[in-house]
Amino acid sequence: MKKSIIIALVVALLFAGVNSFANSIDDQINKNQQELDDIKKRLNEGVESLDRNEGQQTDIEREVSALEREIRDREAKIVVLESDIVDTKLAIEVKEVELIEAEKEVQFQNDRMEKRLRTMYKSGNFGYLEVMLGAADFTDLLTRVDKIQMLLDYDQETLLALIEAREFVVQRKEELENYRLKLEADKVEVQLEKVKLQASVNVLEEKKVLLQQDHKALSNQLNELNKDADKITSILKDLELRKKYVGGKMMWPLDLSHTSISSPFGERMHPILLTLKLHTGIDVRAPKGAAVYAAQSGQVIYSDWLGSYGMAVMIDHGGGIITLYGHNSALLVSPGTEVKKGDAIAKVGSTGRSTGNHLHFEVRVAGDYVDPYDYVTNPSN
Repeated sequence: MKKSIIIALVVALLFAGVNSFANSIDDQINKNQQELDDIKKRLNEGVESLDRNEGQQTDIEREVSALEREIRDREAKIVVLESDIVDTKLAIEVKEVELIEAEKEVQFQNDRMEKRLRTMYKSGNFGYLEVMLGAADFTDLLTRVDKIQMLLDYDQETLLALIEAREFVVQRKEELENYRLKLEADKVEVQLEKVKLQASVNVLEEKKVLLQQDHKALSNQLNELNKDADKITSILKDLELRKKYVGGKMMWPLDLSHTSISSPFGERMHPILLTLKLHTGIDVRAPKGAAVYAAQSGQVIYSDWLGSYGMAVMIDHGGGIITLYGHNSALLVSPGTEVKKGDAIAKVGSTGRSTGNHLHFEVRVAGDYVDPYDYVTNPSN
């Protein structure tokens, strides 16, 4: 009697130890999972920050490009203005020469007319008397008087024309001077615009440098977070392996009328890619819509489209063991759902990279693909 009591106590203690060990592992898994979730959250935030940073850098590059185009436009305007200023200065120099020549002509004509007038003044009436006495007749006299008057009129008209020409040159020179001053002012204004634009470019370039520094710092932080995530993932993998799988033999994931294998586990020539690849599970022929069952109890960790697997379900059975059911036409469970062995979880289909209706069934241990026949028995064998 005492012996049986002692044995019972030992068994109880053993179970208590096992439960305590399991609880300890679960606690460690939960703790590490929370830490991993926190790291993933920070990673997502970091990636978003990087995206924003890169977007801001792109915006700055666009702004700088636009400003540099404006700067080139101002530089081209300055070149044109400088060319116009040179041409205007040359034109002014020409007008200055013309003005000197015009003033000489005016002075010469003025001197000649004054000389003629002085001569006539000194001659007085005698000069006119000579003209009158020297005339052959009255008609000749009138002709001689007209010629004298015409000569005087010509001198005066010539002088006035020269003065007018000189005034025109002076006016044109003033216009050119004013135009040159305007060109100089325009040049200064455009140069100021260029300076302001360059200052804006410099400010943006400084912002870009700061963003690049932030980008580098963020990238380094993300690298460290990824290292931490890898480390914790490795710890979780080890902890999952330390958890004892108590599920026992798995059940066939389809009705017993569907047991024909179209492709076993192992190396094979891929029917679509036509390359030698590891077939990571077994393919079981079944009609579209046939029920797919959970091979063992566990928690659904994925139920959605999964690349080449198409519509897929993944179930975690503990102990690092996960089963996958691929190419379904419909999914009947959602992530987080606790399922029991034999629960319907999907319907057979041909979604994803598939050549026909079938179930792709996988078993993974600690992330590694294993032959499903190590865990499930084909009822047709």
